[in-house]
Amino acid sequence: MSDQALEALSASLGTRQAEPELDLRSIKEVDEAKAKEEKLEKCGEDDETIPSEYRLKPATDKDGKPLLPEPEEKPKVR
Repeated sequence: MSDQALEALSASLGTRQAEPELDLRSIKEVDEAKAKEEKLEKCGEDDETIPSEYRLKPATDKDGKPLLPEPEEKPKVR
């Protein structure tokens, strides 16, 4: 590769911008014991918190009646 091609490529990249510094004042220290006491319920953690569009619906036939599982045939023992 020629130096001219590398210089053209590096010129097209531009200069590196400095990353913004983190504002450490916005970060709050949390007491671990207190955080465990205030445990919030998260979405999907319990059946009541799952949105209705994501819940499993029972299988139904074309008339809307629930499908029942086929009874298992037990082998006859002589």
